[in-house]
This record gives sequence, C-alpha cells and structure tokens, in this order.
Amino acid sequence: NRPLDFYNNVLKAFQDKDWRDVIFNADNLIKRFPSSPFTPESYYYRGVAFYCLHDYDMANHSFSNYLKNEATPKFFEEAIEFKFKIGVKFKEGAKKHLLGFNRLPKIVPAKEEAIEIFDLVVTSLPRHDIAAEALYHKGSLLLIFRDYDASVESFQTLIRRFPKHPLAPEGFLGIGKVYLNQTSQEFPDHDVLSLAEVNCEKFREAFPGEPRLQESITM
Repeated sequence: NRPLDFYNNVLKAFQDKDWRDVIFNADNLIKRFPSSPFTPESYYYRGVAFYCLHDYDMANHSFSNYLKNEATPKFFEEAIEFKFKIGVKFKEGAKKHLLGFNRLPKIVPAKEEAIEIFDLVVTSLPRHDIAAEALYHKGSLLLIFRDYDASVESFQTLIRRFPKHPLAPEGFLGIGKVYLNQTSQEFPDHDVLSLAEVNCEKFREAFPGEPRLQESITM
C-alpha cells in the first residue's frame, strides 16, 4: 500500500467515526512511512480517535506528536483544545498507561501532566477564552498540591489577563481559598491575613455586585 492509500483510509474511517480503524491505518502510515507528508496529519486524526475511545493518555501523546511534527499545523487550535480537554480529564482523575504503553493498564495518576497541558494552552492561545479556563484549572490543581504561591500566581494571571471573563470572580475566590488554607495551618503566616483582606477589597472593586463577595470575606 502507498502512503496515500493509508491516508485515504484514515480519512474514510474518521468520517465514518470508526475510531479503531482510524488508529489502525494511522499507525500503519506512521510506522511504514514516517517521512511521508501525510504522516504528521495522521497523528491528529489518531489523537481524536483515541480521545473518542476515552484513552486520554494516548490521545495526548498523539496530539503532542502532531504539534511537534507539523510545521504549520492545519488543526493547531483544534489540537490545543483537545489537549485542554485531556488536561481537565487528567485533573479529574483519568489515568495514564503504566510505563507509557497502551497495552498496559491505565493506573498512573496524571495530574502533573495536567499542569503541563494547561501551561501549553496558556502559551499557545494566550488571549483565547480557553486560556482563562486553563489558568483557572491550573490554579485549582496547584491548590490541591498545596503549591500556594504558584496557585495564587495562576489565579492572579487569570484576573489580570481576563478581567471581564466569567471566571475572573472564581480567580478571586480561588485566591481566598489559598489564603484560607494557609491560615488554617499549624503555624500560619499572619501576613496572609493582610493579603486576604487586599484580595477581598480588589474583588469588591472589580465586581461590586457579585453575590459571592460575602463568601470571600468569610473564608
């Protein structure tokens, strides 16, 4: 078979939503003709297929390979959006394959990969709404990791870059949760209380009618 034959089979299977056949033909194209001009794009279709089969680990690798191997990716924004969705799945508990092999079970936590994905989204589409979502998810995940400074930085970047976005109030609330966690520690930093007050004041100034303002004050 020629590279074009495999590529046409990938496209037909993709149109038919026959995801396993997409992967079969894409794998054959990638392995047999790694230098073919059709090969980079096949990584994208392979990624979509794995995503639709709920194998987010393999989908993530496929999209990474697509972005790495395609000089001017036709599906650049789509690939970044898929990676964002995968980052959210990882944040919510989706696992990676053991040792990175798709034949082995998915039992490895992937929350660290979620942080890397959110960073990629923010870098790749810095002014897109999806970057605001990535900053929010990153801040929330760093809060879980108790990486408080980095969590606050992520929420502050969200507020500064997207001041009118629906998630901007969530950024203020996220910062409030960080400070609440810090003041709840055995040896709290009393300067945090001052920072919490500043955060509440900035929240009030930015969103005076926000019904959850009281929530940030009582944290």
